[in-house]
Amino acid sequence: MRFKHTIFATLSFLMAMFAACDSDDDKSDPDLQPDYLTFEGTIIGKEQGEGESPLWPVNNIIGLYATNADEKAILSDYQNLRYITEKGDGKFAPGNKYTDVIYYPEDIHNVQFISYSPYRTEMTSGVYKVDLTQQSNQHNLDLMYAESTQTKPADNLIKLDFGHELSKVVFNIKAGKGLSALTNLKVTVTNLKAKADYRLLDRSFKEEETVTDIVMKTTAVDGGAISEGIILPTEAAERKFVFRVVIGNDTKTFEINASEEVFPRGKKQTFDITLERNEVILDAKSTIEDWGLGSSETIIIDPTKPTGEGGGEIEYVTKEFFAETFGTGAANIKLDEYTGFDMSSPVVYSNGVVRLDLQLQPDRFPDNGYFLTMLQHNGTPASEKTLIIDNIPSEGYQDMVLSYDYAAGNVDMKFGDLTLKCNGVEVALPDQKIKNRDRFEGVNVNIPQGTTKIEFVQDRATLSYLRLDNIKIKGKTAKENK
Repeated sequence: MRFKHTIFATLSFLMAMFAACDSDDDKSDPDLQPDYLTFEGTIIGKEQGEGESPLWPVNNIIGLYATNADEKAILSDYQNLRYITEKGDGKFAPGNKYTDVIYYPEDIHNVQFISYSPYRTEMTSGVYKVDLTQQSNQHNLDLMYAESTQTKPADNLIKLDFGHELSKVVFNIKAGKGLSALTNLKVTVTNLKAKADYRLLDRSFKEEETVTDIVMKTTAVDGGAISEGIILPTEAAERKFVFRVVIGNDTKTFEINASEEVFPRGKKQTFDITLERNEVILDAKSTIEDWGLGSSETIIIDPTKPTGEGGGEIEYVTKEFFAETFGTGAANIKLDEYTGFDMSSPVVYSNGVVRLDLQLQPDRFPDNGYFLTMLQHNGTPASEKTLIIDNIPSEGYQDMVLSYDYAAGNVDMKFGDLTLKCNGVEVALPDQKIKNRDRFEGVNVNIPQGTTKIEFVQDRATLSYLRLDNIKIKGKTAKENK
């Protein structure tokens, strides 16, 4: 298959003449066929009101790819093409009308457009190089992603909703007792993995193992300062936030241990702190909110005797907030065709390269209804199978436990023949063998606080098929959270 791609290789002088023409959204342009695509890009949670600043920076560029969604493959003709919004209003047109034009591929059954921002010239196989070592320009670090499987629209306009792929941390800092001002305040995050490869096709991060310290961007405001940073949505064994303030001729250092904190993808976590001469006072609560959205939910970040209204200690209860049994039906069905999930929007279910099946086997499993089946993995990448559950409503919960039923077709198979990832980070599973062939057994595993995405991945050779059912998550939450 090949796209209609308007490139006049033999007319090099014309290419040079128009190289400076960075965008053209005039549909009457004689050099363009009238059915080329334009894109409308919005940022999730951000709206443009009358008289307000533009939705996007003026002349912001996005990178665009077209893929065959059935094969999870990038279409070779259209890779990293530039589209630009000249006015910052989210209306994106080709950055160059000779090299960046997209026409809808009529001969592909399931076309998917994927896009990212900020634009990078050097992209190999849809891999975006993340480097968070320098934090002074937050916009240049703010990786956003959007995708659309919209069929060809009559007006040739494809809509894209961009979401943040990294995690944002903000400190609102005040000077307390013994500090008249926050002179030369410097905020550092220690032991941080700051570089990673981000793969557009599956939104996965592959981190570099080297850890480093990064200096957050700090801005002085009346009565204090605001420090902000963008970090990878991962855990760290020994992560700390370090605050250094000049007091007279001395430098005072304060620390907050954040080793057990989870900083979720697409979220902004805000801490209110007060620095005093001999201590740092961290507000008992922080907010985690969708990056760019106004609504937020309060969570406890320091559960040591947290207090509620009136100063009383908060009482916690354990609640099951996610439960998926896959229901039942009349016949086997593909996961991506099924609509009877127990958990409704915004929870999203999908599979990876291989389409997965929801099966019925009443002779073997009379009480189970549908269960998910992953056929035997033969050791090749093409055989990898993945169940993805995203947008899990875990805000406000801690001490989270994932449980599920697991069955396999060979008694020598183990629970650990499956890989579990939470927010893209692998979580260890029990290594013991199953007890019986074709009998569901319960598995329980602790998962990180803030987990909003889980992946069950069959990514290595197995002796037989495996099956999953009754996926549930519970956690502790304040009693008043209903």
